[in-house]
Amino acid sequence: MWKVISSKLHYASPFLRVFEDKIILPNGEQTIFSRLDMPDFVTVLPITSTKILMVRNYRYPANQWFLELPSGIMEKGENPEQCAKRELREETGYHAKLSYVTWYHPISRSLQKAHIFLATSLINGSPDRDRTENQQVVTIPAQQILNKMDQGKLRHAPTVVALSLCRNFLLSQTE
Repeated sequence: MWKVISSKLHYASPFLRVFEDKIILPNGEQTIFSRLDMPDFVTVLPITSTKILMVRNYRYPANQWFLELPSGIMEKGENPEQCAKRELREETGYHAKLSYVTWYHPISRSLQKAHIFLATSLINGSPDRDRTENQQVVTIPAQQILNKMDQGKLRHAPTVVALSLCRNFLLSQTE
């Protein structure tokens, strides 16, 4: 096991904290390990029979539009399902029956968890986006989205992971 000698906070914002940890490795050597602390988040895969509800999302750092599944960080005191319901409603306006799929760690230098939900029985409503979200809701056939993913045309990692993990379910819906 690694033993922490000290931990120093280098940067903090509501979305990210960066630490530098001084560690003793199992062989007795000392090293420095950079660690990130970020809020857990959800990704929601909303499906209506053979189509997937997605969001065209403008991403500031890349100055590009990305085709993504609804997703967002968990607010303080919120559990993953509450966050999934909120993010789906905020970004698309839809309400749905949610089924938990799984979680994963998106990066190795953090304990951040990414939770995946499948959303079915969709009921339309009005989006309630954050002021910084520039998005458009689109509905695309599941097979077309899987093809885009297979061709490397989807660039949002949580979307690619969710689609990959739900691929068999999506394919069973398109038959």
